[in-house]
Amino acid sequence: MSKRMRETRAASAGVPHPEREAVLAGGGEVERQRRFDRVYFVGSLFRGYALVEAARAVDDAEPRADGLPGGLRFPEIVAGTEATSLIELAETDRRRRGSRGVSEQLFVLDREFLGADAAGIAAEVRERLPGAAVLLMVAETEGRISTVQVEERDRVDLVGVWGGSLESLASLIWLVQDERSAVHDLGRGIPALVLVEDEPALYSMFLPMIYNELLIRTRELVPAGVPEESFWRFLDHRPRILLAETYEQGLLILGRYSPYLIGVIADLQFPVGSEVQPDAGLWLGGVVRVLRPTLPLIIHSNAKQPPAGIDDLAAFYLSKSSEDWLLELRRVMLDFYGFGDFVFRDSHGVEIRRAHDVRSLRDQLALIPLESFVFHGRRNHLSTWLYIHGAHELARRLRPLQGDDEGTRAKAVTMMDEYLRATAHTPPTLQGEVSW
Repeated sequence: MSKRMRETRAASAGVPHPEREAVLAGGGEVERQRRFDRVYFVGSLFRGYALVEAARAVDDAEPRADGLPGGLRFPEIVAGTEATSLIELAETDRRRRGSRGVSEQLFVLDREFLGADAAGIAAEVRERLPGAAVLLMVAETEGRISTVQVEERDRVDLVGVWGGSLESLASLIWLVQDERSAVHDLGRGIPALVLVEDEPALYSMFLPMIYNELLIRTRELVPAGVPEESFWRFLDHRPRILLAETYEQGLLILGRYSPYLIGVIADLQFPVGSEVQPDAGLWLGGVVRVLRPTLPLIIHSNAKQPPAGIDDLAAFYLSKSSEDWLLELRRVMLDFYGFGDFVFRDSHGVEIRRAHDVRSLRDQLALIPLESFVFHGRRNHLSTWLYIHGAHELARRLRPLQGDDEGTRAKAVTMMDEYLRATAHTPPTLQGEVSW
């Protein structure tokens, strides 16, 4: 990478907007919950029409039907080619809603259609609609950080790459929403996964897969026959995703949210201060290990061989140059991050049993050797898996349960029985701060 490219990449990857810095630091007015229910798309007629029709098809589908990841509902889309008209419409909508409308508006700007005007439109949205979010979508050929102008990144919440589907856009919208609601949601005990990546093309590529896996695991907890309003409440308990584009942003997230994290997926090189550092991922991994010694950690780069020091961090290494990179990422998340079945292992790490839901987890827990129960309990594997799969209250109760005898195992089984009876037809609830 040339010196000019490094300087451009580092400068472009700074905190995109002051509000985002406040979000990552956990301060300011961003502590209230934010849920987008209206998206204003400024771009080509073709893309706008396609998005509106795709969103309408999702709304008409059954709640449990596949479409978006996890069958989640999509915000209403208002599309147009004239930014001024849409901004005026958003202002009218905000006056009608009053204060409730401040946190529910998102503008999606099609940079390929708008060209150099995108930065000015983003600035106008910020000025006329304080608190509204802005997502800048670029073409796949413009997905490298060096092609996005510094002034554009300073004025938007996030830069994303068109993936050609409503699912890819939805993943980026949910990412912005997750960051804006982080303090509120994580304070209720909802966990989060951290991504450290400064290339929009890359995080836009694997975000849909990660969200899909998160939501699938949450949906598996929904009992048959629950009413639709309860179904959506179950899905709202999915883990959140937080993105760091620089070392400093990573430190902010780790410092504020370390107790709530279920894992970290980090690139090997990204900006530290004003320079791109080739081993930044190892530096941040060292911080992770100080704060959370057993937290699952993935580090990836274009190099085929892992860097020196990766074993010291007990991290998984994946090569982005591999054709199976995304498949390997999914495999590690399923097998070791708790996204898939719970894999019971003995003290040597050898698989002995599996569980796919809370019911089978309870049944298998009563049958496994005591050494396996102790192995997982000391590493908080049970509570982590339950948090990922949406059983937050049960995870909160199990987390402080420590012991290496049959009495401790019996208490864990009893807690699971009580949870299963209580949630047979009722969505789980979250109460107070949860540090796990």
